[in-house]
Amino acid sequence: MVGCYLGLPMDLGWTQALPFGLLMFAGSAIAARRRKLRQSRAGRNYPLLAGKLGLELEPARYPGWVGRLRGRFQGFDVLVEPDERPRIVVRFAAASLLDLRTYEHWKRVPEGYQVLSLGKRRLDQRFINRFGRTQLAPDAANIDALTTALEAILDSTEGLRQLTIDADRIECLLDYGNPPVIPAPEVERLLPLLSALAERVTELSSESAVSPSETT
Repeated sequence: MVGCYLGLPMDLGWTQALPFGLLMFAGSAIAARRRKLRQSRAGRNYPLLAGKLGLELEPARYPGWVGRLRGRFQGFDVLVEPDERPRIVVRFAAASLLDLRTYEHWKRVPEGYQVLSLGKRRLDQRFINRFGRTQLAPDAANIDALTTALEAILDSTEGLRQLTIDADRIECLLDYGNPPVIPAPEVERLLPLLSALAERVTELSSESAVSPSETT
């Protein structure tokens, strides 16, 4: 015999809301725990990284921050700000003849510069501002070396937010979520690539520069 239930249907809406609320709470707790672990891991790893790269770890400005790495690396002055404004900076010893940016900084071609093609559609699209000094006369080999170095950086990390190459420096602005700290392994991987790029920019600029003897 088949039974038949004639009672009123129960409102089970609260049971649907409860798991969602619990999931939200659990998700927030897990995210907070991951942030704390990540910050703690960075605090342990950066002193080791400083020794490995031969850089100085400056004291952090605020409690819970990591501090800054500064010094010479592969012939260039470098700065790593892992949490204050997450970025890696490599400074040129002599002025660069390039102005490349993955974002729009110049509305028009700056005075003394000309539009520069990097020879690859992907790079020309990625670098919204692409300019070189008017005396810049790169050959195909130099452009190939430059584009190879640029692609190595673009392909190396998903945390790249902005890449700038101007007369003074290369600045790699990074974003790895919250907390916005650059993981030490990323610094160890990116810094040699940025230094290699700085070397290519230096070579290209020095070979294109006009010496005083050539202007007389």
